[in-house]
Amino acid sequence: MAAFTYFSSVLGLKANLDKSHLVTGGIGNEIREHFLEIARFHLGTLPFKYLGMPGKPQRLNKQQCQILVDRIAARISEWPVKKLTSVD
Repeated sequence: MAAFTYFSSVLGLKANLDKSHLVTGGIGNEIREHFLEIARFHLGTLPFKYLGMPGKPQRLNKQQCQILVDRIAARISEWPVKKLTSVD
């Protein structure tokens, strides 16, 4: 948690504990409960969604990545052209 807190402070970010989940695998219940107590996160399960994309241990296919690409493209198209500058 010290590394997580440091990372957050350096970037000026703060974790939303209501949205934060800890997903574990291959560890015992006692260790998992200890992690949950330290981190104060909710216990999550696979698969989960992050930025609208499924979080799973297998590699994502093109169709699954397209969701994120479409969302990014929509955001970029909303940017006013006057705010974009070119560097020569």
